[in-house]
Amino acid sequence: MAALSTSDKVPPSQLPPRVLCLAGRRTSSEVQHVAATFSFLSTTMVSNVASALVELENRYKFVVVALGFSPSTMIFDMGDRSRVLEKAHSQGATVIVYSHTAKQNPGTALLCYHAGAHYVVNVPRELQKVFSEHLVQAVSYAPLERFEESLATVAAKSDHCYVECKHICTKLRNQVAQLTWPLLNTSASPCVRVVAISDTHTKHGALELPPGDVLLHTGDVVGNYGGNFDLQAHFTDFVAFLQDQAALYKHVVWIAGNHDTFLDTDHYQKRWVAPLMQKLQDCGNVHYLENSGLTVLGLNIYGTPWLPCRRETLNKRYYSNAFERHSSVREPQFEHIPEGLDILMTHCPPKDVCGVCPSADPLLERRLNAMKRPPKVHCFGHAHNSFGLYEKTRNGATTLHVNAAQDKMLGNQQYLRTATTGIPLIFDICTG
Repeated sequence: MAALSTSDKVPPSQLPPRVLCLAGRRTSSEVQHVAATFSFLSTTMVSNVASALVELENRYKFVVVALGFSPSTMIFDMGDRSRVLEKAHSQGATVIVYSHTAKQNPGTALLCYHAGAHYVVNVPRELQKVFSEHLVQAVSYAPLERFEESLATVAAKSDHCYVECKHICTKLRNQVAQLTWPLLNTSASPCVRVVAISDTHTKHGALELPPGDVLLHTGDVVGNYGGNFDLQAHFTDFVAFLQDQAALYKHVVWIAGNHDTFLDTDHYQKRWVAPLMQKLQDCGNVHYLENSGLTVLGLNIYGTPWLPCRRETLNKRYYSNAFERHSSVREPQFEHIPEGLDILMTHCPPKDVCGVCPSADPLLERRLNAMKRPPKVHCFGHAHNSFGLYEKTRNGATTLHVNAAQDKMLGNQQYLRTATTGIPLIFDICTG
């Protein structure tokens, strides 16, 4: 892609809330319909590349284009380059390719990203999600800013891993801005600062953990994707990691995940586990929860690693099947989740919290919906693609749902050869 002129670029916050759409009738109609859900967002439609290039002189916050099918409408009008995408990108617009072909063909999608697109979508709800994320005022959040600093060193900013990382940043920054739950305490009230991580999958040593009072880890501490993984060595390394964190935090609380099979003693017996767990117990402030709870620093915490059984739901058995329990077993156990918790820790998310999430647990959501006093905060992981902060109100009380899965961020940073930091999520719970 041609070098972008910094003199042409306008900060996104200064661009007018307008959409330029270059597409056929059906796609244009879908774009108009989505834009109409935002009362302040106006839309301009053009039918060919030449008109789009002229219209771009007026500056747009969003530029939505289809791939095109004729010489006058094809956006790739210079081989693997696109004048429309390059010009929109250089002006600071959020550039979106709306195409079933590009979405379903990774090679075509990558070509779009290289040419200047920020997103490739193919259904209205994906487009609406992009609009929502970019129309919310950004706020400061220290773990995210550190992650963005690491990305600043990346030269190949069209690389798919870099693009994915930037999408994660945009999503999280706007999630923080939209929260009604007071994420970080700004008053004089006494509070406990909690640092949440999950799904480190042997990459725990690469994390940059911020200071806090309590460190939470909601499972999947090892890889365990097949028979060639040295689980004993990996867990030994994780135990050493938690011992180090025990010296930095007042308390460390953790649960297992489905990859941590050696901790599921109902189905696996590993003699080497007990001595390692004893080392953690000897720390005095490292607490492992398995359908159990405790109180630390005035916070009531309960943890369960149980999650849906894929042999039941998919008729498949996986290496990573720890704590997978049939629905007839999970449902009565979830009844023991106490009312009025400060923090609930599970490995998988409840259904209907993180959007479309096949691995979410409907029985866990049923239990939360039935609670008169649902937890203030619910921490989990498991769903790598749904990392972030979510809110849901049940029976008049709002729960902050924290998906702290780190695998995707750490993996992308390692691939991009940046400083590996992850994005540990932090929040405060007032105790006064």
